[in-house]
Amino acid sequence: MTLPRFDYLSQLYRQPDRRMNMTELSRRLMVSGGNVTGLTDRLVADGLVKREQDPSDRRVQIIALSDYGYERFTQVAREHEKWIGELFEDLNPDQVRMLNQTLGQLKTSLEEKLNEQQEE
Repeated sequence: MTLPRFDYLSQLYRQPDRRMNMTELSRRLMVSGGNVTGLTDRLVADGLVKREQDPSDRRVQIIALSDYGYERFTQVAREHEKWIGELFEDLNPDQVRMLNQTLGQLKTSLEEKLNEQQEE
């Protein structure tokens, strides 16, 4: 599974109802709506997600993780978690804590820059 697919499915997987509208999905993935639409088309064709209409606003598309998508993502996530563990097994707890802090700061900075660009 490619990284963009993994990231996309992980966003849906983290939601309590395993659903999200396209605009929010695009924002969280930090990509354009067109990128999300293209990836959504391919994931729908592969049976990993399905499109639904928002009952309160028919203009809004909701993307839902399919049962097959849930099973497939769960399997890949387990493999990914094992791989990440292997990558970091030589780091001590202080190094892991520092890395997490630095990555958190980078994420915040990227989100702020993206929000600034969207406001322009």
